[in-house]
Amino acid sequence: MIKTEILQQAEIEGIELTKSMLNRYIKYGFLTAKKEGGGYKKPPVTTYPQAMKIIRYVDQLKNLPHIKQENIIFVLFWKGLPVNIEKLKNIMLDQRNVIMKQFEEVAKHSSEPQQVELWAIDLAKDAVKFMRKPGKPSQEVKKSEADWSKKFVAVALLIHDLVYKNTLSKENAKKWTDLLSQNDQTHKIDLVTLKEIIIRHIDYSSWIQQDRFLEIESYVQIQEIIKLVKEYIACIEGEASLNFQNSQQKLKEILGYTFLSENPFLIYVIIFVLLASGQLKNIKKFLSNSYNFECWQTFWNQT
Repeated sequence: MIKTEILQQAEIEGIELTKSMLNRYIKYGFLTAKKEGGGYKKPPVTTYPQAMKIIRYVDQLKNLPHIKQENIIFVLFWKGLPVNIEKLKNIMLDQRNVIMKQFEEVAKHSSEPQQVELWAIDLAKDAVKFMRKPGKPSQEVKKSEADWSKKFVAVALLIHDLVYKNTLSKENAKKWTDLLSQNDQTHKIDLVTLKEIIIRHIDYSSWIQQDRFLEIESYVQIQEIIKLVKEYIACIEGEASLNFQNSQQKLKEILGYTFLSENPFLIYVIIFVLLASGQLKNIKKFLSNSYNFECWQTFWNQT
């Protein structure tokens, strides 16, 4: 559809859509332009694939209070709609640069142990403020604050080591093993195992490579991976499927929106991690394997 046809159809369907709104949607990357026709002394016509399907969905999403209009592109991308990948790429690249600066800032301020402790205490108090009641904090609140403080310290020191050392130092790895063992008494994690996991899977200098955020093909692959994951979820049957649907419905009633598919921030995090991992081809290959899919189906049919 061309712009005039989109505006006319929106008016017929009672959807609020002005010319300036349509141009803004195009600017945000919700619609992707496609040149068609053209020839001798005849310019090509710009059309927008699946335009009305996108416009209808955007009209619903823009009324959700938790979504900024410019972030709707993430929700459309998750749904498999033809958004402007170039626009999405630029957003992800900008965010990568922001995260790098934030990591460097955290790392810089994590060099002083006393400052890390104070920072973690402030964050911990904020994390449990919903538990607080007027008066002195209860023992439960104090314990929760202490637990959260330890977690924030561990995260800050992990970021510090990744930025300056590209891995975990022995001292800070010990903090993580203590933290993980405290949360899971049945599966003790030793220092050597944790170090091996970090070194094998979290190579900071590799994760922050700008090239991984520049390839248009990477975003196409992510959309294909999302489609495959949805197929895996769709084949879950029986009680597990019912439990999953019920939990999704309860979350929707509490939040007012679908937790994953209408959550721009969560979708952004998933895209970021997939891009940074550099494992898109391997993930797609694994999910595309018919044997793996059959094993998945068999597993859920037996449970």
